[in-house]
Amino acid sequence: MASSYPAPFIISPTPPNTHQTTLILLHGTSTTGPEFASSFLSFPFPQPQPKTNTPITLQQALPNTKFVFPTGKLRKTTVFGGRETNAWFDVSDFGDRTIGEDAMRGGIRESIVYLTGIVEDEVKLLEPKSECDEDGQGRGDRSGRVVLGGFSQGSAMGVMLILSRMLEARGLAADIGGFTGLSGWCPFRLGLEESIFSGILDGDASIEEGYEGRREKAASYLRQLIDIRIDGNEEEGCQGESLLDKKIFLAHGKEDAKMKIEWGAQMRDLLKTLGGDVWWEAYVGLGHWYGEEEMKDLVSFLEGVWGGTAIRE
Repeated sequence: MASSYPAPFIISPTPPNTHQTTLILLHGTSTTGPEFASSFLSFPFPQPQPKTNTPITLQQALPNTKFVFPTGKLRKTTVFGGRETNAWFDVSDFGDRTIGEDAMRGGIRESIVYLTGIVEDEVKLLEPKSECDEDGQGRGDRSGRVVLGGFSQGSAMGVMLILSRMLEARGLAADIGGFTGLSGWCPFRLGLEESIFSGILDGDASIEEGYEGRREKAASYLRQLIDIRIDGNEEEGCQGESLLDKKIFLAHGKEDAKMKIEWGAQMRDLLKTLGGDVWWEAYVGLGHWYGEEEMKDLVSFLEGVWGGTAIRE
């Protein structure tokens, strides 16, 4: 399956900076990893803790971070009249994201499997190979050094990956530091909400049902819907640390006409219902693009996840 997806576009730290952290970013509909990288990493914004008035870019703010931009496979996209575009899954209607959800299932299933492999590969690259590097310096604990994120459809795809619990099933939860979703929405939201609270009204569960029960209900619903199965050993992985316990940063423009802000707020509320540690920001004057304050907040979020390891001093 991976062969049908273009190779990820990768930007590594330039010497003397070293690879300490990895940010995996998923593009939106009708674009590609390299195109997303070009616009996102070149977007200037004021320094979060300014020493000068000179704007910086995300790459400058995170000099020790490796940026990984995967690309969705070419697939027929209904909203573009069936034209093939690089997408994580099919989209039928920009005005109502609940239309055509059945057609999303195959693409989401394929992309979850593919992206799980991407995350696993990046985690392995940050694993300590020995107690010390060749220069004799200790590598230290690399847990939480990979962060997943996305813009628009990439944000939606990232949420699907998290809710499926496939990363937990593969034993990767400890390696993921958090998730950031920009201008996104949650596919299958209504079905997920119904699955989370199923049984409460008929007496099978209490109002006080724990977050873990809700998370497993949501994951089981999603995996069944998109036809992804996990074996017994992988189920054990889902019982441990959850990605929903990690830091989550969601951001949205208040003037976003393409991805309505209420869709982003609905995703926020769903994740909070599952016990997600969500930082939500909505920006006045921002449409379906990136904003200066948003980028500053993103850097602050990553600083909270990674500490000073990857952040520009």
